[in-house]
Amino acid sequence: MKWGIKILPREVLLDTQGRAVQDYLNQSGQEVSQCRVGKYIVLDLKQTDKEASDKDASSKDASDKEAFKKEASKKKAIEITEQTLINPLIETYTIESL
Repeated sequence: MKWGIKILPREVLLDTQGRAVQDYLNQSGQEVSQCRVGKYIVLDLKQTDKEASDKDASSKDASDKEAFKKEASKKKAIEITEQTLINPLIETYTIESL
C-alpha cells in the first residue's frame, strides 16, 4: 500500500527556504503572500508474511481483510514517519493514501 507523507516546518518557526522562494517570486512579479517549503515522501509498504497470517486468522470477510490491511499499513507508515522521517520539534506531517 502506498502512502504520501507531506512534511512542513511548524508554523511558529521561520521557514528560511520558503521565505527565499517567496521573495524571489515577489521580485519577479508574482504576488505571493506566503510560501512554505517542505518534503513529500511516498512510501510503498509491503505486507509481511506475519501480517498476512494475523489478518487471515482475525478476519474472514474480504472487506474486513482489506480494511485490516489498510489500517495496519497506515500504522506502519505513521510509525516510520514519527521515528525516522520527521523531527517533531520543528516539523509537522500529514499522511494520505495513494
